[in-house]
Amino acid sequence: MDTLFLEATKRTSSPWERSGANTPALAAEVDESGNVEYKLNLVNCSPERVEHLVTQLQWRLAEGNGEALYELGVGDDGSLIGMTPEEREATMATLTTMASYIPADISIEREVNLPNDRVALECLVRRRMIEEDAFLEISVAVVGGQDGKSTLLAQLTRGAVDNGRGSGSFSIARHVHERVSGVTSSITHEILGYTSAGKLVRTSNDSPLSWEQITQMSSKIIHFLDTCGSPKYLRTTIRGLTGYGPDYAMLCISAGKGGGVTQATLDHLELLLLRNIPFFICVTKKDLAKVPRIFKFVQILEHWIASEPINGEAKIIYENDREGIISASQSFSRYISSSKPGHKRIVPVFFTSCVNPVDGIDELYLFLNLLPKPPSINMSGPTCLGIEKVFWKDKDDRVAVKGEVIIGGLLRGMKPLTLDCARTWLLGPDPKGQFRQVRIKSLHRSQSPSAVLFPGQAGAMVIENVVEGQEFAKSEIRNGMVLIEDDGVPIKAAYGFTAEVFIMAHSSAMRPGKHVYMAHVFSMNAPVRVDAVVPERDVNLNADEPEEAGEVDELARKTRGQVRFRFLKGPEWVMDGDSVLINDNAGTRVSGKIVSIDYRSCTPAVQPIDESENEQVQAKIEELKI
Repeated sequence: MDTLFLEATKRTSSPWERSGANTPALAAEVDESGNVEYKLNLVNCSPERVEHLVTQLQWRLAEGNGEALYELGVGDDGSLIGMTPEEREATMATLTTMASYIPADISIEREVNLPNDRVALECLVRRRMIEEDAFLEISVAVVGGQDGKSTLLAQLTRGAVDNGRGSGSFSIARHVHERVSGVTSSITHEILGYTSAGKLVRTSNDSPLSWEQITQMSSKIIHFLDTCGSPKYLRTTIRGLTGYGPDYAMLCISAGKGGGVTQATLDHLELLLLRNIPFFICVTKKDLAKVPRIFKFVQILEHWIASEPINGEAKIIYENDREGIISASQSFSRYISSSKPGHKRIVPVFFTSCVNPVDGIDELYLFLNLLPKPPSINMSGPTCLGIEKVFWKDKDDRVAVKGEVIIGGLLRGMKPLTLDCARTWLLGPDPKGQFRQVRIKSLHRSQSPSAVLFPGQAGAMVIENVVEGQEFAKSEIRNGMVLIEDDGVPIKAAYGFTAEVFIMAHSSAMRPGKHVYMAHVFSMNAPVRVDAVVPERDVNLNADEPEEAGEVDELARKTRGQVRFRFLKGPEWVMDGDSVLINDNAGTRVSGKIVSIDYRSCTPAVQPIDESENEQVQAKIEELKI
């Protein structure tokens, strides 16, 4: 796992997870970083002392993206000393006063009774958002096979009770054919919110709320991405995971007949492990399984999670187990790759039912409320928005308002995107590899007006041409293009790239030729061909050394090497160091990292596609598109 992720997640977890509630001491406090603060008590504080404490609280909140943990009754060395009832009352009063200056809200998450009637507390302090668009947002991808994902999401975000035949999913289905077939074929977005005091905010039939109203009422937003469970739409799921970069994933597994760990479950799990996305498991359709089957299911999951490739530890969440949920959420925030000796993944497991009476939903709500925001891993490079959606205002070739179009996607880079109508941005690349200058006219985040978009956040914006009178044609803007900060430095489009890859699955072997693959990099999803292959054993050989006659370089399953790919439909925008996923409709799965980029319009190793071959290539590309 990325070192940045490992180091940063350590700063957002509870020290109880390293010591346990029954141990005589916690780990020593980390003064120089993190959002965890130890206090023996806060009694008889002078105004000057309170002012200092408020400054300290603001710094801890900044370290935790608006959330901080205060361990009260604990010494700086981690010793559990505790507080008397009088000290507890005075300490909570002081902490409340401190929070009022921010402003922020406090909730007691853990209470540990100690000898001599003393007590230690763990309090969650969450900043109360003042600005309309200043809410904390956590994205959660809902993945797994056709195991009731959409039904569970409808219950979580809308309170829709299912009739046992999938009626709950109708409320979030985007297309008519999805309602008829019950199969999700596109990425669906849903949200729910929490106030600074931890109160749930969601829409329902009794109290309908728009996205804008939910974000205005909330300090924390959980943004769900409902992916496709059918293997037919696996490419759409890959696009959602690579393009939107979710913070976490909710892996759904059915407890009903024919459920369990299916091939679709394994396919989606493989994607999560490749992308280093922390995940928790929701066992759906609990109502269809009798008690003996549930017990057996628990054993199966515990064994599955403990074995390859997860190498983790299951944390089963039982009904009304508040302490277990708090422990799971804080352990989960310290997600550490099992590749590091001595550490295991913590995989919380929830059992849910969406038919009346619903079961396991309240436990999920509490877990999501306590879930911290992980840091953005990809913070390098220029400020760039990867375009995932293009919205047109009419069905004609051009938009109704001349020179304007709506785009949406995920922002990455080192700096935030601020709304400045005088600032220019570069949109591209077009089929010729060129970028055009545009301006951002308006910006929305979670369907609410916003003035800024930070790296790792998704948003939508209206852009307009810098050249007055110039219009956008539908053929000129597509998914996979990027919007890059115009800093005066020329930008080149890529016609190909070289990646260090690992062949996870392949029907035969990856070799140069006419076979068409689909490459997924950030928001880009484009057909590619293999120009050249250098197996791992040959990477360090002298380039001038002649190859043996008749030898063909290729990469078989479970081998590594370098592969040079060429884009087939035109130039794209990629960066050195980007992660890449390669697949096709024959079951090929390849993961890798880009090590070099080819800016030439034609790669010498493979000749351009002639007219007789073009129709076959286009047909192959259409097969790969879902």
